[in-house]
Amino acid sequence: MWHKFRDVVGHRLHLSFCRNNRHGEEGFSLVELIIVVAIMAVLAAIAVPSYNKLINRAKVTSATSTIKTIEWAVTAYFIDTGVYPNAIGDINFQNTLDPFGNNYVYVNVANVPASARTIAGTPINIDFDIYSKGADGDSALSLLDPSSSDDIIRASEGSYMGLVSAF
Repeated sequence: MWHKFRDVVGHRLHLSFCRNNRHGEEGFSLVELIIVVAIMAVLAAIAVPSYNKLINRAKVTSATSTIKTIEWAVTAYFIDTGVYPNAIGDINFQNTLDPFGNNYVYVNVANVPASARTIAGTPINIDFDIYSKGADGDSALSLLDPSSSDDIIRASEGSYMGLVSAF
């Protein structure tokens, strides 16, 4: 390994990858390599947060789509039986995990009104609630609670599906 180091010429340490060394080889100086690494670090620092936002947006879209599918299954159950299911298991829905790794939450508001999601004390649905607890995995019944801001909800009897923060 030491054989790769060259002698100090003009107070500059030459490595085997430096330009203009004794054998006419060309390469990059240590300063140039450090600059390239620094540029790559800056680009990575910019790209990683953008990538994370993109991934989170894709997860929210996926959760919204699944909530819509659950809504259709619950509606079909209602059409067949005349009542809403008591639990998500009653509709034989297989994919109960959201993209964040948490279970989707289903509440039959007619049976358990105290468990209904609310905004300023008013229920957001009069039939049933379906929601994902979002990336933080935490939630509260009130949509005004900060822990609910990243939840993905069904509101206004299905007229709105998306993030609480956009509702």
